Amino acid sequence: MTDNILNPSVIITLGKYVKKPALSEKMLKKSPFRFLHDVFNAVIRDAGFFAGLYTAEELNFEKS
Repeated sequence: MTDNILNPSVIITLGKYVKKPALSEKMLKKSPFRFLHDVFNAVIRDAGFFAGLYTAEELNFEKS
């Protein structure tokens, strides 16, 4: 298994729900915590997936 190859469908699929932050192969391969946090929040907000799983305080990056 090759760890360095990112399936392009990941960017296409997530791109349907995540407009900001910009999804790039570089960021998805080695993601900083804030980037992942913002992507996850965008999916919750825009698609409704995982709604109710986390409290408002847990979704606030400044308090994480």
